[in-house]
Amino acid sequence: MKLNDAYDIPREAMLGLRPDLVLSTTSYGFDQKNGFATCGQLKDVGANTYVSPRGCHQDTSGMTIADSYRLLRDMGKVFGVSDRAEKLIAASEKNIAAVTAKEGGRHRRRRARRHRLQRPEPGGLRQETAQGVPPVAGLEERHVRDAVRLDVPRPQQRRGRSEGRRDAAPERLLTRLRARLAFTLLPVALVATMIVAISIGAVDVPVGDVWGIVLRHVTGARTGSADPALDQIVWNFRTPRVVLADLVGAGLAVSGAVLQTVVSNPLADPIVLGFSYGATLGAVLVITLGGGVALAGLGVSAAAFLGAVAAGALVFALGRRHGRMAPTRLVLAGVAVGYVFLSATSFVQLQATPTELRTVMFWMLGSVAGAQWNQLPTVVAVVLAMTTLLSLFGRRLNTLLAGDESATALGVDVNRLRAVLLVLSALLTGTVIAVAGSIGFVGLMIPHLVRLTTGADHRRLLPLTALLGALYLVLVDLLSRTLDRPDELPLGILTALLGAPFFLWLLRRDKSLD
Repeated sequence: MKLNDAYDIPREAMLGLRPDLVLSTTSYGFDQKNGFATCGQLKDVGANTYVSPRGCHQDTSGMTIADSYRLLRDMGKVFGVSDRAEKLIAASEKNIAAVTAKEGGRHRRRRARRHRLQRPEPGGLRQETAQGVPPVAGLEERHVRDAVRLDVPRPQQRRGRSEGRRDAAPERLLTRLRARLAFTLLPVALVATMIVAISIGAVDVPVGDVWGIVLRHVTGARTGSADPALDQIVWNFRTPRVVLADLVGAGLAVSGAVLQTVVSNPLADPIVLGFSYGATLGAVLVITLGGGVALAGLGVSAAAFLGAVAAGALVFALGRRHGRMAPTRLVLAGVAVGYVFLSATSFVQLQATPTELRTVMFWMLGSVAGAQWNQLPTVVAVVLAMTTLLSLFGRRLNTLLAGDESATALGVDVNRLRAVLLVLSALLTGTVIAVAGSIGFVGLMIPHLVRLTTGADHRRLLPLTALLGALYLVLVDLLSRTLDRPDELPLGILTALLGAPFFLWLLRRDKSLD
């Protein structure tokens, strides 16, 4: 397995091969401080590892399997075990040939299945879209009435107030029923998806062994497989990864929902307001100028968090004028700050080595592959605290949907409310980006899906958005590591692939942009 060309080290697949010896000519991936502890984890299960000293100073991206065999023969001569080295090379060649034949057969079967698939009937698509979907919620009057209870009839409908209320009552009742159903189904679906995600991966592990290992670590019972390699794969690779994807999806979705209301723009999310670009710049500075280690006492995650908070502070300062925070000014300030941070990141990348650039890709595209248990307590505490705190602002967030004048008439200090919500959103976004990198479209797409189903009342919207965001990112991460096993795709590629069409659809549906 050649690691130099990999986007990220497929630790699970590598451990599943049960290697007798792991040869590496690069230090990339073996930095304990930044969360890539592949070398140490392999040693924990008895696998021999060897990292070439020259890999820390030279670019060895052109090394081939033949070069690895040559290095192995040299090591055999040095240690006086040339015969064992030759046997190991022969066994490796045999295993590589078997894996290549197996993967080739799998790809042929996939192509055969694709050829057997029938094309969908054109009429089915037209029939489905002809039924229409509810308009995008967020700024429309019917959702404002539902959220703030302002039963104001539309100007063109010359009907009495009582008649308007009678028409709105069934709609509100249906919205509440859908919300209750969502509160019941989403937690069940999330737990089921997490179970499936832990059970499936690059290495085939029986489901009974998977949950025996989990129960043994949680309860202390002696259940499941005693194989240390399987235990490492399930408990130290898959489980923290799934939990982290859950937390990151919830945090990004909640932050996006709040920012869309704060700036009165349905297209707002942490990337539009520059938070993600600030975190990326902080991480890239530490990776390149610090060589992947601490710079001025800061690790990559800490620097990414400070970068996101710095971006939020700049947006706050530039969006404020004469003591007021205009929504349009906030959006424009966020776009400008984001481009400034992006240009600075590009300049720093020009000074980086090829090995450092591969690490930078983590922050540019996003991944939870390096999740570890010691990262989770802080993320759990921040995501739960910020989501709960923002949900307590639900009523005041609802007043912003009616406009600044109506919110002020209801006794809400609009400028202070926007400032507090912007700070909380920046803290939440910075925390999740610090451990997972920049992942786009989650904060844009998930809040609108919830609004379309359950309305714009933030007392329901924010908890449901957190649940759906967590479910969505767990599914995306599962796809990223199973579509092209044993290689893994960055999360940003799949979220953009799914989110960009939704973004274009939203542009066509949002009448406020006309």
